[in-house]
Amino acid sequence: MPSLFHKHFHLAESRSFYVVHHNGFLDSLLNSEEHSLKHCKLDKLLPRSDTMAEREPLLPRQNRPVHQHSIFQLVCHSPWYYVGQRSLLLARSFLALYLSAVLGLAIYYECTPGHRRHAKFFPFYGSTISFAIQVIYYWITAIWTFDHLVGAHSQLPPREQAKGRVLAHIQNVFSIPKSTNVNSKRRLAFSLFYSAATTFPLVVTTTYWLYLFPADFQPDPPTWPRLLQCFVMGNLCIINSIIAVVEVMLLSSVQMQKPLGTHVRSIIILCILYIVWVVLGRFLTGEYVSRYFDPTPDWRVIPSTFTYISSLAVNIFLFQSGLHALREQLSSKVERYR
Repeated sequence: MPSLFHKHFHLAESRSFYVVHHNGFLDSLLNSEEHSLKHCKLDKLLPRSDTMAEREPLLPRQNRPVHQHSIFQLVCHSPWYYVGQRSLLLARSFLALYLSAVLGLAIYYECTPGHRRHAKFFPFYGSTISFAIQVIYYWITAIWTFDHLVGAHSQLPPREQAKGRVLAHIQNVFSIPKSTNVNSKRRLAFSLFYSAATTFPLVVTTTYWLYLFPADFQPDPPTWPRLLQCFVMGNLCIINSIIAVVEVMLLSSVQMQKPLGTHVRSIIILCILYIVWVVLGRFLTGEYVSRYFDPTPDWRVIPSTFTYISSLAVNIFLFQSGLHALREQLSSKVERYR
């Protein structure tokens, strides 16, 4: 029969066992909580999986990291998500071919027997120069968009890439520039070229319909040369501006040109160069391309014409800058809520 001492000993031993196990349970519980807290901290530090990221709603544009792209890449991307790279390539290729065909028809029209006298003025028309700039622009951007989409120069194996100095130079010319330096001269030159391709078509359209068309309009019977003239002038003085606006609002992601003062001064310099080109045409052809450049009746004609052209070009450039800002706002809202 156990004594009272043995009973107290067993009771104390059981209590110590309980206390030990209870403390161990608390220690394990605290260790597990500390372990879970560590895992929570690591989860915040480690990147989430793609599936979790796909389930998350897209953050607003202002909360996303801003990636700076060069203007060479921005002309190869539409600001609207529903215009893919292939659709953009088809659009640019079609416009390049269409504008080239219209320019060929314009040259053919100027060489017809009834207009051969005016063919010598063809290189000095503002509409011709502006249209030629658009043709060159769309061929360049179509090639760059194709290169950006396919990337053949970087995906081909080394033995199939261009070999030789000439082929390597041709490959370098037709590939999209890889420079991301926003202060490079090449970037500035193409930025000014983009501004000219989207500004001067509207200058030509405004000038033609406000001044040239009312003064030179003559109702003629609908003959083939007359229909061809209407088609050519409609493209050189109407369709060109529509294409320029579509380029700004739909086809390119180029942002508002900065610095603004540099581009305004460049637009004015381009207007001065055009006046010099017209005066040079006077010495080459013996006549001025238009009476608005002829200083014979009044020497103030050329300064007045230059003031009109430069002020109109600057105002249209500012208008196009406003279109860029409007397009950025609309595309950001569509991207935010899609």
